[in-house]
Amino acid sequence: MAGSYASMAVEHQFSDNRLPTSLMNRLSEQRRSGKFCDITISVEGGFQFKAHRNVLAAFSPYFDAMLSGSLAESRKDVVTLKEIAPESVRLLLDYAYTNRVVITPDNVQDLLSAADLLEITVIKEAACQYLANYMDVSNCIGIHCFGELHSCTQLQIKSKEYILQNFPEVSAQSEFTSLPKKKLIELISDDDLHVEKEEDLFEAVVRWCSAEPDLRECAFPEVFKHVRLGLIAPSFLAERVETLDLVRKDASSMALTAEAKLYHSFSKGCYIPENVTTKPRLLEVIVAVGYMESFGRKYSAIECFYPVERRWKTLTDFPSRIWGHGVAVGGKHTLYVAGGQLVSECRASPRTWSYDSVTNCWKELSEMRDARSGVGLAMLDGYLYAVGGADEYNWRTSVERYDPATNRWTTVAPIRKATINAAVTAQGGFLYVVGGSPIRRSPSRILQKYDPKKNEWTEAAPMIAARYDATICAVGSSHIYVLGGTDDHPFMECYDVHTNTWTPKSAPNELISSSGIAVLHGKIVACSDNGDSMEVYDPQKDLWTTINYDEITSHAYCGYATLLVRRSLFQEDKWK
Repeated sequence: MAGSYASMAVEHQFSDNRLPTSLMNRLSEQRRSGKFCDITISVEGGFQFKAHRNVLAAFSPYFDAMLSGSLAESRKDVVTLKEIAPESVRLLLDYAYTNRVVITPDNVQDLLSAADLLEITVIKEAACQYLANYMDVSNCIGIHCFGELHSCTQLQIKSKEYILQNFPEVSAQSEFTSLPKKKLIELISDDDLHVEKEEDLFEAVVRWCSAEPDLRECAFPEVFKHVRLGLIAPSFLAERVETLDLVRKDASSMALTAEAKLYHSFSKGCYIPENVTTKPRLLEVIVAVGYMESFGRKYSAIECFYPVERRWKTLTDFPSRIWGHGVAVGGKHTLYVAGGQLVSECRASPRTWSYDSVTNCWKELSEMRDARSGVGLAMLDGYLYAVGGADEYNWRTSVERYDPATNRWTTVAPIRKATINAAVTAQGGFLYVVGGSPIRRSPSRILQKYDPKKNEWTEAAPMIAARYDATICAVGSSHIYVLGGTDDHPFMECYDVHTNTWTPKSAPNELISSSGIAVLHGKIVACSDNGDSMEVYDPQKDLWTTINYDEITSHAYCGYATLLVRRSLFQEDKWK
């Protein structure tokens, strides 16, 4: 028999995956019965928990240092833990013996505090993730301050970003008025604070002071100087800020207000205030979204033109490769993309997405009822309208309306004449559909107007030139500008909604065909197909100015819009 063993030359290593679980179960049973327990943990309220020294030292560096070193506790049978809730100790000991713990809204903060003290990192991280997952406008400030107290770096970062991105809603919550002065100043000084108007931030500061007027009146001047008065309208400065008792009682606050008024009284750039901040919190930029080509690379993304460096930068990838899609902006920082043709499938799409420039994220929404390539898209009174377009077989007269509040598309009255690649915009409470092609590749002069109150379409004065695949934008409260088109009309034309008339305007310095246009700071920006230049049009002077830049990215299949984006998106390490 011994000889047969000697012939076995191959070694075999055996392991039982069930052993760790089996050991933990046996140790847990022994703890419950008190068997072999050699230490007792005592906490406030007279609660005591029996355990095994080796188990405590194995799962907690805190206990390891306490029980294996020269500390007095290493020789005691009973050790006392202060400032830890009994329930948290019970949960952590259960975790040590079972590898399971149930986190709830009632225990998460105490559990995190205890895990932090006992250096149980995995539970601390799990509690932080739990708080992050259930964060909302009513609790984000408390979560941020709690994370800061316990050095939860990622939770601090995430909660602060949430506060900045949702500041209007957060500042209306009770937590906001309990902020300490230092933390309030930190938040309102941040360039990435998202407020539509600086006036809203001023009112939030006033609410904070009013919550404890006796204590906070003396703190107001220090907080007030971080409100960017250079961004507040002159009328609001005079009628609201300057007349507020908190401002009037403090000489430094009155001086800041006077300097802001002086800044507004000069032409832009003629007077730079020394103490009043005029730096915008969000930057208004031109964005292009869709299918792009750059030095042989083909991709879909949303890119923005950064005027300081005069080049395009990718903000984030677009979920699909499409062209022939519609683009529209809802509010200041939400962009919608709908329809188009998927490059991979070569057929019209009903899909819809929204992009939030504050979070720099895409979200897919409900699909349109009809697939549409060459669709026109525009926002009117808070609703998104998709007009015309075509699928593989039909030019469409149907019009759909999307409600962001319900994430639903519904149909409205159809346009009078089917069209594809028409230019669509909203102005003065009406929707305007200009040109396009009623039959294949045949440009049109037609102007169709939609009244949402009557759910009715009418025809208005036709354009001067027939245009297909032209670009459009609304300027001011009464004018619509149309440029380009496949027939390469060199001039731009302007429609006055009050007089129902078209007027020719000067042509760009270089012919821009099928390019995109958007309005930035009251001027029209036209972007060339090949991506190496753009032209800026001044409606007051009827004058074009060319801006050249080095990088060449083809935006021929893109839609254009103007968005507010966070300054931090322009940090070099965030750009692709």
